[in-house]
Amino acid sequence: ADSGHSLLTFLYRGAVHNVRLLGGPSNDHEWLEKLPGSGVWYKTFKVRNDLRLSYRLAPDIPTPEGADAYRSRRALLSVLMPDPLNRRRLAESSLVDLAEPNDEAAVAPRGRLKNYAFHSKKLGNTRRIWIYQTDPQAADPVVLYLFDGWQYLYETRLIPILDGLRRQNKLPPVAVVFIDNVDRRVELPANPDFADMLAEELLPFVEQHTAIRHRPQHTVVSGSSYGGLAAAYAAYRRPETFGNAIPLSGSFWHKNDGGQKLADQIAAQKMPPQRWFIAAGSYETARAGEDPADGIAAGSRRLSDILSAQGRDAVYREYSGSHDYAVWQYALPDGLVYLFGRLRPVQN
Repeated sequence: ADSGHSLLTFLYRGAVHNVRLLGGPSNDHEWLEKLPGSGVWYKTFKVRNDLRLSYRLAPDIPTPEGADAYRSRRALLSVLMPDPLNRRRLAESSLVDLAEPNDEAAVAPRGRLKNYAFHSKKLGNTRRIWIYQTDPQAADPVVLYLFDGWQYLYETRLIPILDGLRRQNKLPPVAVVFIDNVDRRVELPANPDFADMLAEELLPFVEQHTAIRHRPQHTVVSGSSYGGLAAAYAAYRRPETFGNAIPLSGSFWHKNDGGQKLADQIAAQKMPPQRWFIAAGSYETARAGEDPADGIAAGSRRLSDILSAQGRDAVYREYSGSHDYAVWQYALPDGLVYLFGRLRPVQN
């Protein structure tokens, strides 16, 4: 379209009644339009040339009787599918990556990956965790605690991306603790017991099994969506443990039992020295009828502004994309480079 933008058209052929696009460059699910006199459905968007997104298509969505929100959602999911003519994939979705238009071959991890069964007495449950060390012999790596561990480990290219940054000497050695979910909707939305479990149980477990010495300024907590909220909350509640935080598309619209958002809690309390890299997608705005302040991008910017006003080292970065692992798998390494890159040495 111009030097910084392209026209991106989604196509589907053969549907009779409708086609809906989930994950397109929008803050909502979009309906494709039918090209008159044909069996082709389409929708065109003007997008930035660094757009990344994953999407699926739902052709001929059934209309159940007495359709409420739940039944309508189930009807949509029953026909949801990846794009049959797009061979690029991100997990079960199709991929558009204008920033990296060529397919990337799978690369075997250069470091060491181990999996464990971790039991929490505090939470009364057991979960899988995986620990990946880019440099297994490194004594003092950066340690990243990452929520939604299975998804980041098996549905994204995070490990090859980190390995590539190590080869380019843009990052010091990194150990990633991939934390699997037990009950995501209970544990991740600003749960004090979950945050305390990380500091009091999981961190000693990692030290025991890796011999990595805990240093708060080399320790970072991260996650996306509810995981982004959980990362920010863990840094807020246990700053003596987590000296760094990378919340990605955090659900900062969430309110605690007292009706407060996390940003308001942070604003009311003097935070200790920490470093924050906060990110969201450019399409993560509030939908029609919602409070604009509840949009994920707006909430992320506000949190960054509050931390900066307190004198914290906080930066907000917005990506051309939406609520999407296609964005987060690159935003997370960007955050690590910002916080720990060779041009920004970490002090003990």
